[in-house]
Amino acid sequence: MESSGLMEDIASAGNRLLQNTQSLILNMNNNAAETYNSVVAKFVGGKKINFAIKGDYGVRCKEAAISYNKRQHFIATLHQTITIQELGKHSQSFIAKLKNKGSKRSLIGPPD
Repeated sequence: MESSGLMEDIASAGNRLLQNTQSLILNMNNNAAETYNSVVAKFVGGKKINFAIKGDYGVRCKEAAISYNKRQHFIATLHQTITIQELGKHSQSFIAKLKNKGSKRSLIGPPD
């Protein structure tokens, strides 16, 4: 097996698996396209939607894109701009937790 190079191929596949063990265990994903698709699924609601309504799905995809690019704070900012009032107590605490979580993540992990 060693003379044919098969053992080396098996060892390199095993090493790659060992290097990615942590992300495989935690089911982590750093693929931007899949992350965006998960945000779209959140906005669509995972339900069957009448896509015949003009622009309905497109609007949801645009919301998801903006939300992904702005790191989830777009809807709160939009709400405050439109209604000219502050969010409720629970929404404010939720956004504060998101910001805190993001700041901890950037301190520990690689910079975004």
